[in-house]
Amino acid sequence: MPMFVKICGLSSELGLAEASCADAVGFVFAPSSRQVSPAVAQTVARQLPDTVKRVAVFHRASESEIAEVCSVFSADWIQVEPGPAIPKGKRLLPVFHSHSEVFSEIEQWVKEHPGDPVLLESSGRGGRGVKADWSVAARLVQEGVKLILAGGLNADNLHEAFASVRPFGVDVSSGVELSKGIKDPGRIRDFITTARSVGRQ
Repeated sequence: MPMFVKICGLSSELGLAEASCADAVGFVFAPSSRQVSPAVAQTVARQLPDTVKRVAVFHRASESEIAEVCSVFSADWIQVEPGPAIPKGKRLLPVFHSHSEVFSEIEQWVKEHPGDPVLLESSGRGGRGVKADWSVAARLVQEGVKLILAGGLNADNLHEAFASVRPFGVDVSSGVELSKGIKDPGRIRDFITTARSVGRQ
């Protein structure tokens, strides 16, 4: 089964052609070096193929903040910690952070939303190149969770990540950058190519 691949933190057309080969592209609306305005995100996302999911990425956002962005940016998915209601017609991609209680939190969420994917990243904020807890991730996958693994991934450690976790998908941001917030088209291409190869194995 092909591995689901999400490229996160696109803030301009740099890397857009390469990211168009992914399954999803994330645009960050939380304060960070990758933060983009809804209008800019809409301009860039409009150039993506219809097959690519457009993801609005938030960090502990309120319902009003999410609604304001979605009034301009045509998101398919809303990536945020569970809690706030999301606009009608959008799909939630819930974010969970590695900590001692995360397994039970995800287990409960999956019971209420069977078959839906969840994203696991490191504790704190994402986009810092810090690995999630792969042992927790592997346990979740063994329990049948449709897991998207994020945090500290790059083309060089994808084989190890897949062997350790066997996730449904992978999500990358800093691992495909020239410098913080600046995407590298070559690294995006290498990451997607490697992820597809690993998934086929």
